[in-house]
Order: sequence, then C-alpha cells, then structure tokens
Amino acid sequence: MTNERKQQAWQRLITRTWPEEVIRAEDDGWLFIKIPLWLVEQRGISSNAKIVYGRLWRHRNRNGWAYPSESTLGEEIGLGHRQVQRCLNELITHRLIKRERYYIRRTNGYKLLYHPWQDLHL
Repeated sequence: MTNERKQQAWQRLITRTWPEEVIRAEDDGWLFIKIPLWLVEQRGISSNAKIVYGRLWRHRNRNGWAYPSESTLGEEIGLGHRQVQRCLNELITHRLIKRERYYIRRTNGYKLLYHPWQDLHL
C-alpha cells in the first residue's frame, strides 16, 4: 500500500463516527474507549499515554482534532495535571499526535496523526 493510500485510509478512519449503540456493551450498558492494537503492543510508550490516546480518540471531531483540556483528561482517567502533560508530551514525541495552542479558547487542540506503527496490523 502506498503512503498516499495509507494516509487516505487513516483519514477515513478518524472521520468515522460510531453510534452509541456500537460503543456501548450490549449486556451492561458500559462505555469503553478504543486503544488500537498497534498502540497497545508498543513497548516504548507508557500505559497512561496509551489511555490518554484512547480518550483523545473519543473526543475527536470529524477532522481528527480533539479539544479536551488537560484537567478534563485527568478527571476522566484519574491522572494528575502533570501526569497528563507528560503523557501528551510522550505522544507528541512519538509523533502520534500534534498539539496546537489556542490562547483564545484556553485549551489546546490535538490532531491524531498517521503513524507507521499502524501498518503492523494491516
């Protein structure tokens, strides 16, 4: 698969929205976050960073951008502010997300990026 086709496939994936019925477990009504297998199997990334990635995936819009505040992410997954910052920086270092600072909104935007690790499970 060419890089251009991989990028197109990634773009289709991040713009897909799932109805709540698909995300909800049938038997108990719980909601789950998605952490892709290609990320779960990476040993160089902390478990907390993987969970933060899953939360960003849940917050993303049709363009692949997510705008949760660091405090929101921390409350959702039970991490402190500094821990969330370290996880986000880890994801940025591994080029899994891109951060854009919005001073007017007082929150950052996080773009979910295509990464070659995703090719491990094609």
